Order: sequence, then structure tokens, then C-alpha cells
Amino acid sequence: MEADKLYGIGVDFGTDSVRASLVAYTDGKVLASTSVEYPRWKQELYCESSIAQFRQHPLDYQESLILTLKNLLSPFDNTVRSAVGSIGVGATGSTVAPVNETGTPLAMLPSFMDDPAAMFHLWKDHTSSEEASSFNTLAGTFKENYTRFQGRYSSEWFWAKIAHTGKQAPHIKEASNSWIELCDWIIHLLVGGDTITYRSKCAATHKALWNSNFGGLPSKEFLRAFDSYAASVRENYTQRPEASTAKTGMLNKSWASFFELPEDVIIGGSSLDAHAGAVGAGIKEGTLVSVLGTSAVHMTLLPYGKETQTENLTRFAGLAEDSIIPGFWGVESGQAAFGDVLSWFSRLLSTFVEPKEELLPRLDKLLEHTKKEYEVTALEWFNGRRYPDTSDAVRGALLSLDLSTDAASIYGALSNAILFGLKRIVQGMQESSISIEQVRVTGGIARKSPVLMQRLSTILNLPILALMEKETCALGAAMYGAVAKGRFADLGKAQEAMAAKEGIPYTPIEEDVPFYAERYLEYLRYALALEPV
Repeated sequence: MEADKLYGIGVDFGTDSVRASLVAYTDGKVLASTSVEYPRWKQELYCESSIAQFRQHPLDYQESLILTLKNLLSPFDNTVRSAVGSIGVGATGSTVAPVNETGTPLAMLPSFMDDPAAMFHLWKDHTSSEEASSFNTLAGTFKENYTRFQGRYSSEWFWAKIAHTGKQAPHIKEASNSWIELCDWIIHLLVGGDTITYRSKCAATHKALWNSNFGGLPSKEFLRAFDSYAASVRENYTQRPEASTAKTGMLNKSWASFFELPEDVIIGGSSLDAHAGAVGAGIKEGTLVSVLGTSAVHMTLLPYGKETQTENLTRFAGLAEDSIIPGFWGVESGQAAFGDVLSWFSRLLSTFVEPKEELLPRLDKLLEHTKKEYEVTALEWFNGRRYPDTSDAVRGALLSLDLSTDAASIYGALSNAILFGLKRIVQGMQESSISIEQVRVTGGIARKSPVLMQRLSTILNLPILALMEKETCALGAAMYGAVAKGRFADLGKAQEAMAAKEGIPYTPIEEDVPFYAERYLEYLRYALALEPV
């Protein structure tokens, strides 16, 4: 590495905003971070929550990225800007859009500018539930089971969304050449050019089911049997997916000039945002990293060769090659609603609170002083269930209510539910021979709710480190660029220097472990009883 290249930029496209951090290669110190909300998304444009349609305009991403990078770099003079050596990217997924032959999302074209079908279909868009069900049915009878590493295919993922759009919007089918993940389109924006040259191995393996055991993507024969439009997209998916640490090119000259950055800035690869967060949080074998936000993603690593010991794992998590740290199976699980469940309850109460104030901290305080919530049991499936046994049909529930039930009881039950849902996933991993010795948690809940983190440690009966770094996803993305630049030989070496290290430790309260174990069994009893037939 050149001596004058000291910093990398990590960019993280979340559900509501894009964030960017300027990070030192030497120790991972975050010199500056900034974020910009997506303006159209903030106005709830192009979405219909009643049918689980959530679309985001590509202009939201492009405009917000430009403003974020401008704001990030504005305090720094040319001495710092000239020392920027790389940029890496993480983004929500499967957040996908139809593109033309130049890799331009159709919604960027005048004739499709206001067409939701031409926009990015956000990860939590569940409009393709029927197509996902058809995919799973076919996979169960086909000569090659393409879901055997990921488990049940989800309506949140690549092929289901493509098939649904082809049926509901034939004009998109006719106009598009391919589909692209958000994390890959941002690389395309940064590098420039007239064709798609990079596909993220992380997104491809988890969401499009690319796997070397299959020789790549699901076969043409399988996808033709599933959906003709999906099969045609496969024909134009000609790029072999590459790792997040790949050198994809240089920052295009017009962007370099606009941001007053050197033209030799390397653009690294990309990944799903939570996976970048796991890298930034210091994931390794034996460590579970949980990104606790509106939803939750839980990740660990499995060495190659050990997947034969995990026959039942796909009920609880998916396996993907090189998806988090190249050289390992990436093990990913998650909950479709986590913080969203608590926010829902807060919104219900806020209608009756004057002046409008932040209720979640107050509700957390109630948990420290009451055990009345233990009389109520909740199920956290407010946005369907990602794992175990992916299902869009399941719904949340409150059980064992009576006339003495109060707000603290309900909030306590909801808090327990999201933590019990996490425990169910961890237990499934452990029963599939995956070792979990410690948990690292990141995200707003990890930093803001000590009472929930203490309770989680007790429920899991594991030590927890709640990381204080706010931008672990951007930090991990910056590491992708650092490796692509050649500053480190691999992500493991980059983590040693740059990963987040400071946090608040929690250990189980031993006398409470049996009590929560009993409550967890009650949660499981209701969960199994209310499963759809």
C-alpha cells in the first residue's frame, strides 16, 4: 500500500437511510460518520403496507449517497481526501430491481419513473409469497433440491420477486434485461460503465442460491419449470459472483472530481448490510453476531467440511459459501421483526401521551421494577417469520390476557418474545453442532437498552458484548475496501486491526436462568400450537 493512503470509506444502505464512515486503516478509528434519509421513502411513496408492498426509488439511493459522501468529506481538506484509498459497500437484501442492458434500473428511465414495479423491491416486500411457495414445492420434487443449503425459499428473495413481477407487470418483463441487488448496483454506480461487471457472492449465495455444489445458480431446467421470466434473467446473469473483498475497479472520474477524491480510489466489493456489520463486529468461529434493529440478523461461521453435521440446520439458518468471511460457510438466520415489535407498541401508547415523547426508555425502566409481564405470553411474528421454518403466514399474538393486564405486562411479554425467538434460533444452531461460545450484539437496541441485553444474556445463558460502535456495518464495508486495496491480506487480518472492540459486557444472572427457561417453554408451547397447519 502507498504510504499516503491512510483511510477507507464504508457505505451502508439501510432500510431508512444511507450511512457512511471515514475509517483509519491502522486501527479502525472512525474519524467521521454521517447519514441521509431517503426522501421518497420517508414520504411512504410507492408502498402499500396492507399487501406488504415496500418499494424504494433508485433516485433515493443515488441522491442520498451523493449527499452523504459530500457531508462526510466536507470537514476535511485535501490532505485527508488525498489519503482516501478505498470504498466498500453494504446494503439491505434481497433488495432488487429490474435493469436494462446497461445495468440502469428501469425506474431511472422517464417511462418508468413512477412505476413501483420498476423500482427496488425492498427486502421486507412480501408480495411474492405465492411464488416463494411454488419455488419450495418444485424444489422438494426436483432431482436437485436447490434449497438444501438455505432452507425454505422466502418471498423476500431474488427469484420469487422476479417471478411475481413478471406475472403482475408484463411490461417490466419485456423492458428488462436482468435484475440486480442493491449492493451490486451501488458498485456499478461508483465504478461506472455500460454493463454490470460485479455480482456480490454474499447476495448471490444467500438470495439467488448460487452454490458451487450446483455448479452456480439453480439450473436453466429448474428455473424454466418455476417461471419463464426467472429463467430468462438467469440467461443474462453471466457474471460469476465475487467476494466482498474483490477489487471491482476505480472510482469513476466524474465522481472523483465531484468529491475531490483522487482517481486511484479503489472500489472494493459489497455484501448484505448485516454481513458487513458482522465483519465490523469481529465475527469468528464460535462467536454469534446479532444485528438488532427493526429486524434482526444472527450470524456465525462454519468451517468447510462440517456442513455434513448440520442436517437440520436449515430449519433455523441458511448456509452460504464465502458470504461473510471468505473461506467459511456463512451461517445466517434472522427475525423479520425485532425492534419493530417494540416500536409498534410504543406507537400505540404514544397516541395518548402528551407531549409526544420517547416511550421505549420509559417502558424499559418498567421492566426493571415489575414482574407482572410474566403473566402474559407473546409471539413476535408481526411481520411473518424468517426462521425457524420461514413463513409469511404466521402472525403475532398476545396470550393469557385478563382484566388486570397493563402496559408493563404487555411490553414485558413482547420483549420476552423477541428474545425467546432469538433463543429458539440459537438452540437450533447448537443442536446442529454449531458451537456458540459468546454473542456480540450491535445496533440501536444493543446500545440503548441495557435491561434487554441483560435479559438476553440470561435467557441465552451466554456472555454478551454489546458493542458501542454505532456504524459496524459501515466499518465492515470499509474493511472490504481495505483488503481490495491491499492493506490487508484478508478480512481476518483486517478485523484484527479494524474491528469494533469496545462494548458493555453482560453475563447471565444465574438465579434467573431457571425462571426464564420455564417461560421459554411456555413460549414454545404457544408457538407450536399456533403454527399454521
